[in-house]
Amino acid sequence: MRFSPKDIGFVLSFSIAITLGEILIGYTQMVLFSSSFNPFSITSAAGDYFTGTFMRFGFAHVAAIKISLVLIYVFVLWIDNKSLKRTSILVLIIVGWLLPSALYSIILLLVSIFLYFTLYELIPRLKKLRFKTSVLFAGALVTLGIFMFSAIQIKNVKYISRSINTVINTLVKGDDSNDSSQKIHFFKTSIVDVPQKYPQSVVIGVGPGNYSSRSAWIVSGLYLDHQPFYIPVTPSGVALEYSLPYYEDIVNKVRWGAGSIIHQPFSSWISIYVELGIIGIVLFIWLFRLISRRQIIPAQQLTSLSKGNTIALIYLILLMVVDNILEYPHIINQFLILVVMTNNVTKSR
Repeated sequence: MRFSPKDIGFVLSFSIAITLGEILIGYTQMVLFSSSFNPFSITSAAGDYFTGTFMRFGFAHVAAIKISLVLIYVFVLWIDNKSLKRTSILVLIIVGWLLPSALYSIILLLVSIFLYFTLYELIPRLKKLRFKTSVLFAGALVTLGIFMFSAIQIKNVKYISRSINTVINTLVKGDDSNDSSQKIHFFKTSIVDVPQKYPQSVVIGVGPGNYSSRSAWIVSGLYLDHQPFYIPVTPSGVALEYSLPYYEDIVNKVRWGAGSIIHQPFSSWISIYVELGIIGIVLFIWLFRLISRRQIIPAQQLTSLSKGNTIALIYLILLMVVDNILEYPHIINQFLILVVMTNNVTKSR
């Protein structure tokens, strides 16, 4: 089956329309819950208010990442055509992306845009003594994003500062107090302690679904609010010993910011390493490398869509360090569909 640019345009337009609708619903719920038309006056429960009934309470990061993946494509399309319509859509989606206050998704997206334009736009052109305005736009967006966030999310800036200090103290000082970062301890447990008891895990892992992948959490008996009868509670021995205790901390809220990203025992890269070993890590790196090469070679023929795919790929790789977002089909499917369609159109030309 061959796709055309028109087919890709339909998929993007549909995604943008759905995203704008979700943003409108999210904003409406924030107004109803807070009795304020200024959504940026809310910080501590902004994500809960935004996601409300259509995505369940507490899923702010899922909503923010879904929006940010659409934002990536809207941004690269806007660079090529700064019409009033595209500018308006870009502004609306940026606002919608900020509303849930999913802080790590904001930071990692800005880092991803910076990395892409540095590695694939700035450095190659500096070598050839050429420069492109898209680099300036990317730099301006990152700078604007930082200043905009700092201005309207003052409480969250303080929250980020405290979170960073917690992570640094855990890494540098080996802090093991109640305020230390449990994610850092989870990383250490997964990389050091598990292989000591299960030496084979370094190469082949302990088996899919046996440690900290989303499937492992689903059968843990802790992850779902209401465990359906058809999903058995069958956690593995290695999960019971090493990963589930960290999630019990979140459930029982035994420390400051128990549900924060700096404490959650979620990381797709850790799940791949422990469950599939180095073989799994190599396979995923090979897969991402394959996707990347098909998007950036030859660099001179990059389209707006392939730029978006590459930025989204960088973003997803970074997200996999701190979360298991790759394991949510409704988040990753759009990216995979657009990558397949882009490759298909490129081959047909």
